[in-house]
Amino acid sequence: METHTPTVHNKSIPQPPLPANWDRCQAYNQRKRRYCRQMPVPSSGQIKIDTPRYCGNHMHLIGGAPSGHVIDHGASKRHRADFVSNHSDNFGTKCNHVQKHERGKRIPCPVDPSHLIFESALSKHVLVCPAAKHQQDVASQEFYSQNVNKGGYGGLCAGSYGNRVNDDSPYNRHHELAIAVLRVFNRIFQPDKRQNFSSLDDESKNEPVEHLKCITQHEIYESIREIDLSSIEEQWGNSGSTPANEVNNDQSQDHDERHTKSTDHHQAAGRLSDAIASHRIKAGGPRHLHQIASILGHLRENGLLTNEVTLHNKDNNKQDFSKASTTSINVIEMGAGRGMLGLVVAGAIGASSVDPNPSSKVQLFLVDRSGSRAKAETKIRKAIRDASNRRPSTSDARADCLKLDAVTVNRIKCDLAHVHMPSALPFLCPDQSPDSTAFTHSSKTIVIAKHLCGSGTDLALKSLREIAPTGSIDGCVMATCCHGLCDWKDYTGRDCLLKLFCGVGGFSSFGESDFDVLKRWTSASVLDDRRNSSEDIEDDHAVCKYGNKKDDGNIFTVVKELGLLCGGNGLGRACQRIIDFGRCDYMERTLFCSQTSSDGVSNGGSFQVKLIHYVPRKVTPQNALIMAFRK
Repeated sequence: METHTPTVHNKSIPQPPLPANWDRCQAYNQRKRRYCRQMPVPSSGQIKIDTPRYCGNHMHLIGGAPSGHVIDHGASKRHRADFVSNHSDNFGTKCNHVQKHERGKRIPCPVDPSHLIFESALSKHVLVCPAAKHQQDVASQEFYSQNVNKGGYGGLCAGSYGNRVNDDSPYNRHHELAIAVLRVFNRIFQPDKRQNFSSLDDESKNEPVEHLKCITQHEIYESIREIDLSSIEEQWGNSGSTPANEVNNDQSQDHDERHTKSTDHHQAAGRLSDAIASHRIKAGGPRHLHQIASILGHLRENGLLTNEVTLHNKDNNKQDFSKASTTSINVIEMGAGRGMLGLVVAGAIGASSVDPNPSSKVQLFLVDRSGSRAKAETKIRKAIRDASNRRPSTSDARADCLKLDAVTVNRIKCDLAHVHMPSALPFLCPDQSPDSTAFTHSSKTIVIAKHLCGSGTDLALKSLREIAPTGSIDGCVMATCCHGLCDWKDYTGRDCLLKLFCGVGGFSSFGESDFDVLKRWTSASVLDDRRNSSEDIEDDHAVCKYGNKKDDGNIFTVVKELGLLCGGNGLGRACQRIIDFGRCDYMERTLFCSQTSSDGVSNGGSFQVKLIHYVPRKVTPQNALIMAFRK
């Protein structure tokens, strides 16, 4: 084969000549700075020897283009298909597939847009599409109910109450919204009223604008406590009860000490890391392992990893608390994906619980709309096989932080928007007579989620609306992320935000358009303020554009015009925490609200709701954790 010198279209990027005896595609990939390595399309004797040869993806370059032609990443699939169809005579019998252009253009499948189909075969493809069959199978399940968890909670807009913003204000709507965000954040997260969700109805005095402008990014971050329990979980694991003073001292450390401790632990593996490595669990790398360890530590600290429950016996409005062993422990992971968090939590429960019945199992329920490779089910089946092939040893089981052979797993394949949890898990909705004088648990149930993107957190919370009030759930822990993907119509904290912005924020109205600006601004929390304001923002899990140079809603433009010391990063983080605060308010007021009798005596089972940073932001900028557990 002759060696050709490619035509240089960009003088700043030199392009090497074709390697000697190169028998692969001759299209040069400018971004990767190498030639395409795919095999070229076989040709008949009709094509000249010195004609460049390309693979199926780059056949559109044929037609006078020299070998080594630079790949145009903007060329569409339709353009390539049209070019191939026009030059189909130049190829042999093995290229007969190019004649499929007669079937029309290719369009996204209406059932699953991830793949393309011919427009002429649309009606036939819908009948045989694997995605359509999967949807039909899911819809036939008894727990499927179309859009049962959509709709959010609360009104869609407000404009009839609250203090009206001064019409003579020199600020536009985006400026007023930025000031209102800082005022609301300062109101709900100030130190003397931190985590006091029950005081939302009390109006707060308006902070002076100049005082709000002086709030720094550090003050916004430190307004929410950072409690990283990963190091304690790695050190103690299931080796015994963690001393209370050790946990309390760790929580009372200031940020610098906690960050140093967590950073040191991040570099040195401990008991949990060794157990995960020995079971060959793909936790997602050291950063994800750090987050899993901290979540596991919070569950252990609140007594959710043992098989003991507190019984609430009610007699003449008096509470009698006693301990008892459960017959089973249920772990429900929302938006599970591969289910690695649920696998570790369930395995830790299996290793921590002391049950006289060796056949007792930890029930793990994974709720996700689709399956995935390398999932938790594979690890559990392997652990059960390994356990059956060796002699059981109590000491060996206690030495391991994870006991996977004590876990049974069930996957509920359904979108969180359509899953009816009482039908999927009927044992969580026991029939209770109104005149019953005692309520006991026969099982313990924990709901967990890690990085449940956008509206997924709201859908998961709303799916618990029929289960949580029955007292069947003992704890709920969810790590939020991707606030830019939230949807106002599915958001569960609408009532909270409407009251806050029309009360404390001083707005005369608040609705979907304002919330859309808030969620766009949240993406700035993952960026350094030194970035140019005209650049786009890329979140950890999704791309969310917050505005361009000509958009007056650009967060960095608003920050610069107002002179806010918190910067775009601080303002974006404040927007994130306000959105999470609305979810916490929904959890406390709707899901886990404690019923009170007429004389003001609680009937027991009251929950405490917290919003914390569970890992340092250097581990992940999406480090917020909402928790609900029994007091």
